[in-house]
Amino acid sequence: MTFSPAADWQRNAQPRPFALGARVRYLDDMVAPAAEGVLMTFEAAAASPFPVLRHTWEGSYWEILDISAEAIDLSRVTNGVCPLLSNHSRWSVLESHLGLVDQARIEGAELIVSGRFDTGPMGADMARRVNGERTLRAVSIGYEPLEAVAEDQLVDGYPVVRITRWVLQEVSFVLVPADPTAFSRCE
Repeated sequence: MTFSPAADWQRNAQPRPFALGARVRYLDDMVAPAAEGVLMTFEAAAASPFPVLRHTWEGSYWEILDISAEAIDLSRVTNGVCPLLSNHSRWSVLESHLGLVDQARIEGAELIVSGRFDTGPMGADMARRVNGERTLRAVSIGYEPLEAVAEDQLVDGYPVVRITRWVLQEVSFVLVPADPTAFSRCE
């Protein structure tokens, strides 16, 4: 498949599904801190090898993440710089930063992460929703693929790509995760 500059420009000018608009919020409008006694830590099954249908300009494919110590680079967790975010938003620290992922381990075919919520208004509110009310449980990960292998099979007419090495960048609480097996483990 080849692209002309005009076609590339037109393709790139189209709205992207994850483009975010600017929003202004004032500190007075933010949600109040969590109630006394709400647990300010979390644990979640953050990733599994569940196939996710990905759509790109070049076409669609099933993506499967390898879940193993050899496949996952957890250096951002071990270095203390793996954020807990709201809906993968990396652009607004005040609005989207919920806390920090400070531990990760592999259990069977799942990546389990744990960490702590920030004590500011957004983190405290999320702790209340996750651990107090239990109205939000879905999580999703942001990652950087390093190596991938195209498998010799089609599933429902789409090729299968296995991500064999990747870097965990962030963990987010989301409303609808790509991987339906990814959720918080609140007691």
